[in-house]
Formats: sequence, C-alpha cells, structure tokens
Amino acid sequence: MDRLLNIKEAAEFLKVSEMTIRRWTNSGRLKCFRVGGKRERRFRLSDLQELLQADRAEISLGFRGEKVPNEAHISHFYTSSEESFALGIPYIKEGIDRGELILCVLPEEKKQRFCSGLEEQGVLLSVLEQQGIFTVITGKASLDAQAETIRSLLEKSQLFKGFRLLGDMVWTFERSWDFPQLYALEKMTNEIRIGKDSLFLCQYDTTRFSADIAFMAMQTHNYTVYKDHVRSSPYFDIAKGWVPAVSS
Repeated sequence: MDRLLNIKEAAEFLKVSEMTIRRWTNSGRLKCFRVGGKRERRFRLSDLQELLQADRAEISLGFRGEKVPNEAHISHFYTSSEESFALGIPYIKEGIDRGELILCVLPEEKKQRFCSGLEEQGVLLSVLEQQGIFTVITGKASLDAQAETIRSLLEKSQLFKGFRLLGDMVWTFERSWDFPQLYALEKMTNEIRIGKDSLFLCQYDTTRFSADIAFMAMQTHNYTVYKDHVRSSPYFDIAKGWVPAVSS
C-alpha cells in the first residue's frame, strides 16, 4: 500500500492550500483516510496523482459544472454587467480554490464591484494580493506591455497549480486600443499559452463591441460562452492566419 501523506504533504504535492484540501475531501472530490483518535486526514499518493491527471485533462470553469480542456482560450459574450459578474466571479473563485495564479484585467468601472463580489464569497483578496497569488490591473497602454505582464505571470505560475486569466475586454476602450491591437493580443495569447497549465477567459460586451470584433473573438478562441452555454467555437481557425479588416 502507498505511504499515506498528511494534509500538509498533500497540499504541497498538489500546490494548493490545506484549506482547499479539506474542502475537496469534504465534498468527495478527493479521497482520504481517517486515522487515529483525532481522525486526521491521510492520502494515498496514487489518489493525488489521479486527481492531478484528471485536472490537467479538464478544468472546471466554476459555473454550471462546465469544464474545458487545459489550455483553453474562451470568449464570453454578455449583454449586461451582471451577466459578466455572474460568470467571472465564480470562474476566478474556482481558480483560487484550485491553487492557481490569478490575473484579472478589468475596466476601472468594474474593478471595485468585481473584487467586492469575490470578497462576498469569502475570498481574502488582501492576503492573496500580498502573497502575489491574485493580481488585478486595468490593462496596459501598449500591446508589448500587456504581453510582458501575461508572459511573466505565466512563467511564475509554474510554482502554482496553473494560471487563470480573466479579461473584460472593455478595458481596451479605456486604454484607447484599436482593432488590430486587440486582434494581435488574442493571437499572441494563442501562441504563449501552449504547453502551460492555464485558462484564459476573455469577456466581450455585445452592446459595445462591433460585429467584426465579435467574429474576430470567435476566430481566435477555441471555446465560446453565450447565455451560460459553453461550446467549441466552430469559427476557431487561427492556423489560417485570418486577418481582420481595420474597424472604426
């Protein structure tokens, strides 16, 4: 029989917190043995490896039980701020619970409301920010600066369970980005995420973005969410090098 690991060792192996391990055992997601008079949790290495492999194959988005393959690049089309929060907040909380490194890129108008929503779910953002686990920004002025921020956190995420990014693309309006810059960012994301344990979720407000940009999003993301339904994007064809026309 495998040597039994204690909760600290299990947490270190899976790169999550001990609190997350307790939550997973309570919910039945992770099998454990109870030993001694205090019925302390103990874990088989084989069970931890099985969970790790399952998580790498498919990763939970945190809402409606939806899962996508590791390295998925997802576009979410929404019609109201509440709809964007209803998906974005549980998506990020799931990443925190899993022990992932988190980056949120949000417009200034939504930043405070989003962070308050996470705190209402019991997330201690001040602690996570101090530990460098959670980062929220309002986007960079240039493509190079934004790309470098993502690349550096992707490298740092090797010390975590993975990397999870949420970008409400309305932030690009505040930074005066144009269509080609936005397209270049989405294309770059497809290139740098390969081989990394990661999820990227990019939200598009259908009341503010043009149809050309919406189609570009479907072309550059391999999964799409609309009205809470996750689907493989039928238009994902980045290999053909489709280039959008410049749109005002």
